[in-house]
Amino acid sequence: MRIKIPNRMKSVATRLNVNDKRVISLLDYEETETGLHVIGSWIKLKKEETELGRELTASGKLVSLLLQYGCPMKDIADTLTKDSYCGAVINYVDKNVVDILCGNQPDKTPKLNTDPYKIKQS
Repeated sequence: MRIKIPNRMKSVATRLNVNDKRVISLLDYEETETGLHVIGSWIKLKKEETELGRELTASGKLVSLLLQYGCPMKDIADTLTKDSYCGAVINYVDKNVVDILCGNQPDKTPKLNTDPYKIKQS
């Protein structure tokens, strides 16, 4: 069953660089007695009028819908893999969700890559 999402949500943005393109990851979350829970993940390209920008917007909506139906972020990250823009972002978010929700931004913008050969080297 899909969780009821509030009209207004708390959110945090993270700047990322994927294949030398500026990407913003927005996480919507709710506070409960058990802690903070991510209920939405949006991925925006700096220049959204492109085909890639539209694909990332659609992918972010799909990830949010999965989260709202109770699918764990780890399962989504494992399914998407790091060789797609959305997969690279969601894998980064999954590994760093505590720091992201606490507002801890890295000193430098994280550089992610979707090239399978470069992913294996790192």
